[in-house]
Amino acid sequence: MPNVGKPSKGCAHCRDKRVKCDFKRPSCSPCIRAGRECHGYRDPLSMMFKNESHIVMKKAQKRYEALSTKRKERKPLSVAFPARGLASEESLSGSSSSTSSGSQRTFSTLTRLGSLTRTMTPPIENQALSFFAANNILEAAVVGRGNYRWLFQMLSGPEIDATLQSSAHAASLATLATANKSQSLMKKAQEHYANALALTNRALGDSNKACEDSTLVSVILLGVYETFVFEKYSMGAWMQHLKGAEILFALRGEKQFRSDLARQIFMQFYKTTITKGVELGTPIPDNIARLYRFLTSLKDYTMHGVEHQVEVLEKAITLMQDEEGDPASIVSDILKLDGELDLIKFMLQTLWRYEIVRLEKPVEHVFGNVYHIYTNPWIASMWNILRMCRIRLFKFVRAQVSKGLRCSPPRFSEKDAQTHLDACKDVISSQMLDVCASTPQLTGQIAFPHQVKQDLDLLSKGIEAVNLRNNMFKLHAQGTFLEPFKSTGLDHLIGPLYEIGRSDYGPKLTRWAVDQLYFIARTIGTRQAIMLAEELEEKLKDESNFMVWNDPCPTSKMLIALAHTVPQT
Repeated sequence: MPNVGKPSKGCAHCRDKRVKCDFKRPSCSPCIRAGRECHGYRDPLSMMFKNESHIVMKKAQKRYEALSTKRKERKPLSVAFPARGLASEESLSGSSSSTSSGSQRTFSTLTRLGSLTRTMTPPIENQALSFFAANNILEAAVVGRGNYRWLFQMLSGPEIDATLQSSAHAASLATLATANKSQSLMKKAQEHYANALALTNRALGDSNKACEDSTLVSVILLGVYETFVFEKYSMGAWMQHLKGAEILFALRGEKQFRSDLARQIFMQFYKTTITKGVELGTPIPDNIARLYRFLTSLKDYTMHGVEHQVEVLEKAITLMQDEEGDPASIVSDILKLDGELDLIKFMLQTLWRYEIVRLEKPVEHVFGNVYHIYTNPWIASMWNILRMCRIRLFKFVRAQVSKGLRCSPPRFSEKDAQTHLDACKDVISSQMLDVCASTPQLTGQIAFPHQVKQDLDLLSKGIEAVNLRNNMFKLHAQGTFLEPFKSTGLDHLIGPLYEIGRSDYGPKLTRWAVDQLYFIARTIGTRQAIMLAEELEEKLKDESNFMVWNDPCPTSKMLIALAHTVPQT
């Protein structure tokens, strides 16, 4: 609406004839002389502004036409738009012969291009998912397993289920909130958790919806959320979510394994179940064990001998459930089972061999004077599950020897008891030190072979030898070898570190375990590591918690003396 200056107040005839109007009423003098009807005079205020938009639009169209002609004459710039960006200007403007139509399309194009002016920061939910992926996706190893690859395969699909999306946001935001100590992010994670919980309960009420992958994964992720926030009620909630996932797996039955995605989900869940059984002493559910047997019977999904390892782990978990049996028989069964574990260790040495590096003097990131070099994080994780199992088994042996010595008559002679306790001491100590030796590479202080250029050719040929002379396998003094979107499975190291930290080995090992747990908490954003580290720090405050500083096992004489003060059970 442009300003067009001061308008004429004369009547219409005077304006048309361009003669001076004298504004007399009811008619001006020129109209009376000409014998014409005078239509009156205009209000000058109403004519101060005039609608000239159509004129401006015509001028703008001519200008855009000129700019468009010049742009076509120039050499096009090499500019890449985002995948979800706009189409090219040529495709938007079309090839109409009408100048006006072409001008309108060009105007529309420039208007849309102008909408690209926006913030470059992605939504916080996307940032959290990226953070979760960087610290939890574990790529497939020798046997084709990995962690959470299936989750991001589902999240990258064309249609994402709302329940799955909310549960994924809840778990990932919880990790980012913990890593950044952000109360606002944690509140947002809690909101997504509440929404995901409501949507999941609704889906479970529908028999068809309950069997879908998205519902099952949502239940699993709600449990993952609990492990990351790790409040006082989280352990119970986590167990409930695991139980819910077990029921869903059983409901889906064997037919679910027609999908490779479902097979990946189940194998990671089964590893969690085995780890939980080793760490907490909980049995493997029968329906889950049956599904595992069926899956591993498929020719295209064998585990290169790992089935035997899992079978022995299941036996170990079952043995540790026996609190009422004869102590001597239980110890005998455990020693036979440990012989099977030794055989498995020998088999794994040939398939998943790791190198042992000995140091001349102590260094900051290594407990003792030894560290290991593994070819893959998944392999290191499997080794640590075996070590945890042996630690728990021989602690159980120690308890059974103590129980047997209190029986009347004693179930062990003093000599046999001392032999068993010496074996407990050797096994527990060696397995704890092996867990410590695996830690520097998992925390990024030492490179993995895939990060060493000189070893890539060997690995591509299937040769797993490691060139220890490569400087990349030396301890990293500054920073770490941790890579974006390449997890080393730090979440699987929390349980073993807590186990060795709460042992009777001594305060030096406990302090070292505490430091590693805090590092994991800062890196992947889990309160579980923080809470367990704080619990171990409380133990450090009371030196009486350590039974013998340099001996992780009591002697038979100590147990016999104890037996005289403890009533027979």
